[in-house]
Amino acid sequence: KLPPYNPYSSPVPVMDMENVPVRHMRDPFVMKSNFISYAAHASWQQEILAAAERARKHIHKYLGGLVETENEEAWILIIASGTAVSQSREAIALACQEGLNAGLVKIKSIRPFPEEEIRKLTQKAKAVIVPEFNRVGWMCKEIKSVVEDNTKGVGGTRVFGGMTMPPPPYFSRNQEVFSMNKNLFKISPGFEDIMPAEYRELVHDGPYGKNLGVSDLGTFKELLEEHPLC
Repeated sequence: KLPPYNPYSSPVPVMDMENVPVRHMRDPFVMKSNFISYAAHASWQQEILAAAERARKHIHKYLGGLVETENEEAWILIIASGTAVSQSREAIALACQEGLNAGLVKIKSIRPFPEEEIRKLTQKAKAVIVPEFNRVGWMCKEIKSVVEDNTKGVGGTRVFGGMTMPPPPYFSRNQEVFSMNKNLFKISPGFEDIMPAEYRELVHDGPYGKNLGVSDLGTFKELLEEHPLC
């Protein structure tokens, strides 16, 4: 009858790497497998980047370029991609009504990213506004890494994924920044009767567009908390 197995006195170290004080593994097959996995992962990343670069010429051929511009000489540029482009066009229309010179850069491809195009288009702009459907601002970070003066990127309206973009933004003449037009915080015609009473009170009795300050707290309806996915 064989004696009980004692991992601490065994001539071959245990393989789970959890029996102190050894914590050592000598399995060449496992080590080779890990090495191959890491190498495969690295080569896969390199191939993805290379494939994106190979696609650049085809995007230019079939899509007419990586970006699409409207009034690209404007001193305020909105750079957007995807569904945020529609809200950006509405914002530009509002800016034109206020006498502001604003233009649009629509990014058609994230990878490959249009580094040279963005760098060239933002040279004359005084402000670069990037509305996004995420709270982190990935596109704005990407653009800031490309433009020569990354202080131009002021971000823009950002919402959580799955939410709709807030009311169309407006441009401030003095601060040259991007923010929500509080006067546009209203209920669409025909929907007021079916909206919750709390929401109607917030629209009619809230602080939006009334230039109220901290000293006026308690005199108007307040929005204290909102679930991020509401």
